[in-house]
Order: sequence, then C-alpha cells, then structure tokens
Amino acid sequence: MTEAKKKAKKDVKKDANKNTKKTVKAQANELQLYSGFAWAVPQAFGAALHACRFEQGDVLYSDAAAYDESKRGKPPSGYHIQVLDPPRTSRAVSAEGEGQRFFSNWESPVRFEWMDYRKKTSEQRKSSQGGLFTCLWRGDLDALDESRQQELVRPKLLRDLQACVADSTAAIVDQLGQSKRTPGQKNSAAPRGRLFVIAIDLASDASRAKVQSIARPLEAKFEIGLREFLPADLELTESAHFHPALRLLGITIATEDDSQIEGVLRDILYAGGKAAGKEGGRFQLTRHGSLVELP
Repeated sequence: MTEAKKKAKKDVKKDANKNTKKTVKAQANELQLYSGFAWAVPQAFGAALHACRFEQGDVLYSDAAAYDESKRGKPPSGYHIQVLDPPRTSRAVSAEGEGQRFFSNWESPVRFEWMDYRKKTSEQRKSSQGGLFTCLWRGDLDALDESRQQELVRPKLLRDLQACVADSTAAIVDQLGQSKRTPGQKNSAAPRGRLFVIAIDLASDASRAKVQSIARPLEAKFEIGLREFLPADLELTESAHFHPALRLLGITIATEDDSQIEGVLRDILYAGGKAAGKEGGRFQLTRHGSLVELP
C-alpha cells in the first residue's frame, strides 16, 4: 500500500471516530430526564419509578453530565449507584395494582455498588427499594441507611392525585387565563370552550397511552390544546409529597357543547358505552376527570 493510500485510510478512520463521538455527544445532550428528582433520572427508568423496583444492571448518576459517554475519561462529580440485586425481570404492572405493587416493592431489599467520586471510594451496600427511591427523589443519602427505613415518607400516587382533580380546576382555569392575558386585560382573553382535567403518571406506559386515546378522538372533532401542571404549580395540599412523575393534564376544547364532548369521552372511557341498551347508562365522567366551562 502506498503512503498516499495509507494516509487516506487513516483520515477516513479519523473522521469516522470524530463523527461517532459527535453522535454520542448529541445523544447525551438529548437525554430526557424526569423533573422533580434530586438525582439525574433518565426517562428510560420510567418502569422502575412507576413500580418502585430497580433491578440488576440499572446504573444511576447524581450528575446528568455523567451519562455523556464522550466524557467517560473524566471522572463524574457526585455519586453513582449500580444495582446488583434483585435480578432483572419484567417490571410491567397492571393498572389495577399500581399502588399495591409500588408499596409492596417499597419495602423489598436492594443491593448495589455505591461509588463516591468525591472521596474516590466504592463499596457494596444494602437498602430498601424505598430507600433508593427516596435518595433519588430527595437527594437524601441517609435514606439508604438500613436503620432509617421505617422513617421514610412514602409518596402520594396517582389515585391520590385523582382525588384532587376537582379541586384543581379553578387554579388551572386561572393559569390558562393568565397565559393568554396581557397586563391590564380582563379575563375575556382566556381561551373559550371547555376544560377537561385528568391526573396522569408520566412514568406509566398505561397512563401515557390513556392520554393519547383521549386526545386523538377529541382532536379529530374539535380544536384542542394540552398543558401539564405540577401539583406544586396549583398549590395543592401536600403537593411536595406527590410522586415526581405525576401531573395534572388540562385539555382545552374549543366547543361549548358538553353533550358532544361527553359523547366522545364516553366511547373512550366507558367499556359498557357500546353495549346494547347501555349507551352511557352508567357512565360517570367525574370518575375519570373534571369537565368545566372556560370563562
């Protein structure tokens, strides 16, 4: 091989490596993290957060930059946890057993490798799944201490937020009005029509699918808008105790015809709505969300 060919081959390899590093860096920059956690928790851990079950092979960092593989030559700042036990299984949870499964797993043991990059120390430790969750959520390293497990405060889950939907609608309507209003304007600048509010869990595949199943048929018939709200945004009671992945979803619907909206929602949310002789007979929209008028 001539020197020119060797140089050309070397340049091609160099460019390929450079492009690979750019791709990895771009992927790291696009890493989607859950808000509300003290640690950097990627959305890939949704199933673990939803079921409160971290498994063998799960690796979590306190610092988001540590997930950037292009910087692996430089030690991360902060800490990392690599779960060693329990073994990896299917973390899928049926919608009916979400709360029971979460709290059952909360007390179950977990073994992990703990790395403190500041002290340059590494050790194997044991805790509970609840202790690990609390550490990620609150940033409380002492929550991992086995002797403190009975002191941990469990988060409020989706069912608890669903109970707050009706109480949240006034605050959501007000915030929607504020976003459409300029200083000095009256509330007439707020969107007209109806608002449908539901509680959702961003860590739950079933909950995200439910949002899509509601939004698509509504969008096919009306002009709609979607906006998520944190419990803290609405100043709900004990808002700081809700699971960080929980949101209240406000769907604005550009119509004042309640019967049309309820007809669409009935077909989506009520399994018996299509049965002969049961067209909406037992359907209660308030069991699913709250439909209110926009001023």
